[in-house]
Amino acid sequence: MKVCIIGNSAIGCAYYAMLASAQRDVQIWSPSGSLQGQFGQSGRLDSGGKISGSFPMRAFATARQAADESDVLVIATPANAFLPVINALAPYIRETHCIIFSSHSSLAAVYLTKLLATRSVYPLVCGWSTMSRIAV
Repeated sequence: MKVCIIGNSAIGCAYYAMLASAQRDVQIWSPSGSLQGQFGQSGRLDSGGKISGSFPMRAFATARQAADESDVLVIATPANAFLPVINALAPYIRETHCIIFSSHSSLAAVYLTKLLATRSVYPLVCGWSTMSRIAV
């Protein structure tokens, strides 16, 4: 299964490191095109903490390439970037895709589902949220 992380935010890089450390087929696409500036000449993601390692960054150049060559799209951008990212990816999403929004802080999944329905495309669309339990 090929996974594309959409966005190079801290959470996007954490997803990338987690999947790369588990030897998964993962690539990243940055809607802003800022990957080269973030990872410089080394082209590697250096991660410390719970997921430690140095992972080669494999990146897609375009939204079309990200969708065409992936089975799972994990959208890990800030909520204010959901709309342009969805609009860039939507023309290329297939019913066989699984799309995961992380974190699901808006109605982005509903918007994407309705947008794709206009093309009669009905992939699995998920919204992940963060939960915490506080002992009182």
